[in-house]
Parts: sequence; C-alpha cells; structure tokens
Amino acid sequence: MCGGGGFWPGMQQPAPAMITEATGNEQPAQEDITVVAGGIPPGVTHVESSSHAIIHLLKAPPGLDPTYPFYPWLNHGNPMEVEILHVSCSTGMNRMIQVCMPNVQDDCEGWAITECHEMVNGMWEKGQTFVYDEAMSRVLTIGDAGWDNKRNRPGGQSLHVFIHRV
Repeated sequence: MCGGGGFWPGMQQPAPAMITEATGNEQPAQEDITVVAGGIPPGVTHVESSSHAIIHLLKAPPGLDPTYPFYPWLNHGNPMEVEILHVSCSTGMNRMIQVCMPNVQDDCEGWAITECHEMVNGMWEKGQTFVYDEAMSRVLTIGDAGWDNKRNRPGGQSLHVFIHRV
C-alpha cells in the first residue's frame, strides 16, 4: 500500500481520460489532408492500416479556379498540378472525396472523384467515377474499388484520380 497517494517505483500511470463526444473532446475537422486533425492525443498509440495505396491526385492547371469545370479526359495536353497521397485502403470513398476537396470546408454534395488512365503525350481516358453520397460511395472503400497497394508501385498499375463537380 502506498502512503500519501503517490506512486511507487514500477507502478504505471493511470490511462488518460476517455476521449469521446461525451466528455466534449471530439476530434476536430481535418482541414489539411497532410495533418492528423487535432493531432494524436497524448498516450494514444496510432496503428496504421496494413495496406495503403499511393494516389496521384491531379489538380486543375495552376492559376485556374479549382471549381472551374476542367476535366483531364477532355482537356488533353494541359499542364496540371499533382499531389501524391499515401492513403489507407480502408478509407471510404466518401471520405476520400472529402479530403481531396479543393476547400475542405465546402459541402461535398455535387462532387465526385474519377480515376484517370494515362494514355500518351498528355492524353487521359476517363475511368470509374464515384459521386459523393451515392450508394456505392457510401459503402465502398478505395481498396474495394481496386485502388489498392498494387497501385503506383514497381510492377504495378498507375493510379491517378481527379476531383470534380458533377
């Protein structure tokens, strides 16, 4: 028994308080896809998914409003910005659309994400499209859609996606 309420050598510190909505410590919105929203709380171990995709997010040409209707499969040869993402294959398709939005504070209604197949000389072909909050986007993960750990790896297939209004 320990006197005075202190800890003796080898005794473990108690676990931190519960982090739940009930305690008012809900996780803040993710405003930057490169940062864990609110950080990882002290004393919490972060466990990564066992499978990740490397995704090349195509963006409208520099200087063009990201909400302008620009589509790589219709505008061949135009320069585009590319952001490379390392994403867990268990990420839901709706979540993928949310984090790729040009402005994450915007409502995702009316937005979609489309796989783009690279042809030759700056030409693109439109692949499968997932529209935010439609049935398939609510249930599929990016791994279910075939955007898995074989993409953008040596000997694998490329994976380019484009976020756009529908």
